[in-house]
Amino acid sequence: MNDAGTDRTPFVIGDPSKRISIRGALVIIALVAGLLVFVRLGFNTIVERSHEWGLTRARMVVAEASLAPEDRDALARELDRLEEGYDVGTLGDEGLLCALQRVIEGTLVPAGILQWTAAANGLDATERAQFTQLAHSVAQHDFVPVSVTPILEAVQALPEPLEGESVRALLPKVAEILEAEANAGALPDQAFDVVAAMHSVVERTLAGDAPPRLPPR
Repeated sequence: MNDAGTDRTPFVIGDPSKRISIRGALVIIALVAGLLVFVRLGFNTIVERSHEWGLTRARMVVAEASLAPEDRDALARELDRLEEGYDVGTLGDEGLLCALQRVIEGTLVPAGILQWTAAANGLDATERAQFTQLAHSVAQHDFVPVSVTPILEAVQALPEPLEGESVRALLPKVAEILEAEANAGALPDQAFDVVAAMHSVVERTLAGDAPPRLPPR
């Protein structure tokens, strides 16, 4: 690139006429050293308490999800089992966090929300089947597909109990997604059981066969 006529003055943040004294430089060095120690201690705290934060976050996800009350209670009990396994040493950090990742980031709870939507009052059998199929479709992914996110957000914003009239407006988008997914093969029409799915994850995890970490986004 031709630099002719380009201003070569270095870019300086702040007033360049102000200089840092030796004493000031020593203060800065001390502050940096202190910051490094703080960061190190902070990192150790994060490692030591990551299971607590993970469990707290997972419980929040379950408590705030649009699910049947009995399903929320059952999922909370499964989380208690994970915590108990960790406390007695049956379960290590890696296994616990991998299992919690399925609740916090994965599609287990979102699929449960879609299945719960299928039980809205006033839907006919065909309409229920569409939400059920979408629940199974979502459960096959590591993360919720972008196309499904608006549907989940809409359901989460609806008052309980869900009424067919409210969720019926979502069906055109549901049908569009199902049509695209159908190209990959037939979708099951049986209900998605979020409690059974979570129970399976917990059983495997406590037996030493935790699900693998979800890939980074």
